[in-house]
Amino acid sequence: MRNLLNAFMLYSRIPVPAPKEFHREDTNKAMRHFVFVGWVVGLICGIVYIYLKPIFGIATGVILALASGILATGAFHEDGFADTLDGFGGGRRDRQRILDIMKDSHIGTYGVMGLIVLFALKATALYTVLSSKPFLSNHAAIITFVLYHSMARYSSGLVAISSRYARTDGSGKLTPAENGWSWREAAGIILWTIPPVAAAAWWFTASVYWFVAIPAVMMIPVLCCRWFFNRRLGGYTGDCLGFVEQISEVIVLLYLLFVINFGYSIC
Repeated sequence: MRNLLNAFMLYSRIPVPAPKEFHREDTNKAMRHFVFVGWVVGLICGIVYIYLKPIFGIATGVILALASGILATGAFHEDGFADTLDGFGGGRRDRQRILDIMKDSHIGTYGVMGLIVLFALKATALYTVLSSKPFLSNHAAIITFVLYHSMARYSSGLVAISSRYARTDGSGKLTPAENGWSWREAAGIILWTIPPVAAAAWWFTASVYWFVAIPAVMMIPVLCCRWFFNRRLGGYTGDCLGFVEQISEVIVLLYLLFVINFGYSIC
């Protein structure tokens, strides 16, 4: 329970009882429940959407649902996404310069433009998905929000536990413990991923194989981002994980659009 509460404390703004003391090892252990935090954030977004859609329509409901997700996380992952773009955009090939820019609290042109494109992609993709016939029901909408939020954290978590931390000066906000990750973190990430994937496969039974394949599809951003960050930084930072989480959200939504347009019937 302590590790679960720490996960909400570290990766969201959802109020939970704060621990009396916090150790660096707790950062590692909290990763076991990172995907479950995605469950809850996705559920919040889904509830906001299904209650506001009848009042304001699908488009406005999607925007307000996205806004509720930002509030639930404190724009934690969006901030990392923007910092990563600023770092690699402004730092070019200078590793230390990239890390310094990513640590800077100011946001630059790369970050601003990246966030605009990111939000536009998520909003339009979500609108198209939730406007399609198979996703019009409230149950399908909830599954969609929980699925893409949890799978995005699955990708981000896998990058973290399969790479080393790039900052060696201990200046990171969520610096992991020196003893690294254990098999328990990997097991937690994988196990928490199973229920939302299973729920999607069960609900859309006609396209069960398309949904069961989602964890494999998400290995594409995992492997690509892991290779890039290791090559340029020698590992990852917290901002890098935010970047992975955000692009993975988009990838899941684009994958759902692909299934709707080119996959077998999911009616």
